[in-house]
Amino acid sequence: MVLYDFGIHWFDLVTTIFHGKTPQQVFASVARSPQQQVKAPMLAQVNILFPSGEASLFFNADTAFGAQDSTLIVGTKGTIQSTGPSLAEQKVTIFTEAGVAEPVLEGTWYPDGFQGAMAELLCSIAENREPDNNASDNLVSLALCFTAIASADSGVSQIPGRIESIHHLSSK
Repeated sequence: MVLYDFGIHWFDLVTTIFHGKTPQQVFASVARSPQQQVKAPMLAQVNILFPSGEASLFFNADTAFGAQDSTLIVGTKGTIQSTGPSLAEQKVTIFTEAGVAEPVLEGTWYPDGFQGAMAELLCSIAENREPDNNASDNLVSLALCFTAIASADSGVSQIPGRIESIHHLSSK
């Protein structure tokens, strides 16, 4: 549940960051926390190996005290860090050779993030272009998510062979 229902947004982020790159290997695991009340495992981790980098996702959907949401993107030209007690309250810091920046954020993941996604679709129609959040890229995110779920179910890393063919479709 945590990989598919919530994690899909983070698979979208990984797909965006590594756009056009085919993952070589995916390993995922899930577990139940000692105090959780729901049946589905609320703990998960995913490691995705790309030719030019690696993505690591960690989920604890059953944090009772001191919840923390953190995203760290490290690239060749800088680092972006987003942290906060929840998705609704985040501080973003950007580190580059030029220095450090802390943009003032407006809005929250919900509802503003969803409004942004819908606005991109409407703008793409008005501008007669393909949206940045197009269906082909969403298929890549889903394939990555399903590969992670297969790894968690089997307990072994998976080689996501179908994603390469989906990249071929998304380039048309």
